[in-house]
Amino acid sequence: MYEAWFDEFVIFMSKLSGPIDVLRIKYHTSSDYLDANDWEHLIKLRLPYLRTFDYEYHVWIKHQWFF
Repeated sequence: MYEAWFDEFVIFMSKLSGPIDVLRIKYHTSSDYLDANDWEHLIKLRLPYLRTFDYEYHVWIKHQWFF
């Protein structure tokens, strides 16, 4: 999926058949995917066989801070 809101992603996941044991997500724009409670609910409800969860979130910081 490309540029989907979290709610759309949940609908997509509910339509998949078969167990999912690996999920990799790379997200670049909105913080819509950052709610831990939403993820916990989705994983418990739709992804009971999930063994690997790889989440990558990129954001540009305008402050030019260095960490």
